[in-house]
Amino acid sequence: MESHRSPGLIVEAVIAISEHSESLCFRSSGNKTEVLHFKDFSPSSVSIASLNALTSIDWRSYGLTLVSAVDQVDHALIEWESLPPYLHIDMVIHCYHKQFPGKCKYQPDRHLIKKGVKLALDDLKEKHTGLLLSAHAVKICSYAPDLASSIAGIILSSNDVKFQSKCSLLLELSQSQEIGKQTVEDRIKEKIISVIETNDRKPEKIKEAAPFLFEDDPPQDLDPADLYLEEHEGGDDVFSFPD
Repeated sequence: MESHRSPGLIVEAVIAISEHSESLCFRSSGNKTEVLHFKDFSPSSVSIASLNALTSIDWRSYGLTLVSAVDQVDHALIEWESLPPYLHIDMVIHCYHKQFPGKCKYQPDRHLIKKGVKLALDDLKEKHTGLLLSAHAVKICSYAPDLASSIAGIILSSNDVKFQSKCSLLLELSQSQEIGKQTVEDRIKEKIISVIETNDRKPEKIKEAAPFLFEDDPPQDLDPADLYLEEHEGGDDVFSFPD
């Protein structure tokens, strides 16, 4: 990412997340991650701008809780809260001037470093389903099994053949054979979680209403009076008045 404040200044951030017992790239220990710094293609000490950038990121929106970020001279040491023991996060930040690498004096840009790290996080989140979900999304996903079970129960207990057929079509389930409750539940749960993950991947500033659970023609906005007439069209008057 290039800075608009300092033309030519570039910040690159690389983040690797692995589930190995030992990190294959850099040193990691428990709930801690080392952030290596490079300046003009050479190892560099940690700048104050970099530390400020790391501590100003909303890590909770990526399912992470930052405890501290400390300068260790040749690297920054980040400590996380409750990071799974099998998970390792490695990070590298590189600043350089694209026109005069190694020859132009400049100060690292906190805003640019922050944007670079966030872009790397967003890229991982976009490319790997279920990775770096926000704490809020994880909490909502925990309700998906119960919600799916309730919806499946409503569908399967209905005596309306057309309704069940429509639901099977929306769930992309075969209508040529009998389908068990667990299969219906699993498919509904998949769709619920997919919608949650899709909405969670969008940055807060551009988030729109969550997509429909089932891909079908969205309902048109109806005037309350039209909705009332539609529900009672052809029926008796709702209210009866005494003579």
